[in-house]
Amino acid sequence: MKIRTLIEIQELDLEMDDLSERARAIPVESAELDAELAQAKSAVEDAKAKHLGLEKQQRHEELILDDKNALLKKYDQQLFSVKTNKEYKAILAEMDLAKAEISSIEDRVLQLMTDIDYVNGEMASASETLRDEEAKVAERKRELDGELETVQRDLKDREQKKQTLISDVDEDLYVLYERIRKAKTNGPGAVPIKNDSCSGCYMQIPAQVVNEVIAGDRLITCQSCSRILYWPENVEK
Repeated sequence: MKIRTLIEIQELDLEMDDLSERARAIPVESAELDAELAQAKSAVEDAKAKHLGLEKQQRHEELILDDKNALLKKYDQQLFSVKTNKEYKAILAEMDLAKAEISSIEDRVLQLMTDIDYVNGEMASASETLRDEEAKVAERKRELDGELETVQRDLKDREQKKQTLISDVDEDLYVLYERIRKAKTNGPGAVPIKNDSCSGCYMQIPAQVVNEVIAGDRLITCQSCSRILYWPENVEK
């Protein structure tokens, strides 16, 4: 029946299960790194967009300021050509209004300049963070690529060893083992008896069945979980 060889195959299968799980996890981790990098790039782009918007707003306010200053200058020149006191007072009133508007615009421009300085700091910080993130992600991706290559190589090596061993196992035994593994979601298909119990489901095994497993003359499965049972000492090398 060569249960010992089957257990060697199972050890390889369990190792391959772990390796396959890691092989699936590596691309996920790589994608998470890409998402972190994209977030850092987005922070830089957001800061740049905010900076451009503030500069555009500042230029707009400065154009309005130029117009108001030109208007104020025009009013100032008109003072020398008015003929009545009423006209003089009217122009003074317009000048006062223009001065108030100019003061308000200058305040807005100063605030925009302050905001631009602040956003410049944000841009510098975000750019530095992006550079650090790019270096970190590049290094980690190199590590992941190397690890994936190793995992794939180890998987191939174990699969080759498994195929060599399969030829030494009874076909019916191997088919049953594979069916059980699939039913148990790639868990162990064969388990040892420990303390007169199945180590797969922990159900008590009758003494007569234990003796039959020890004898090893025929295939015995657990009546509860259907796993193949074996006596540990029978598979010790």
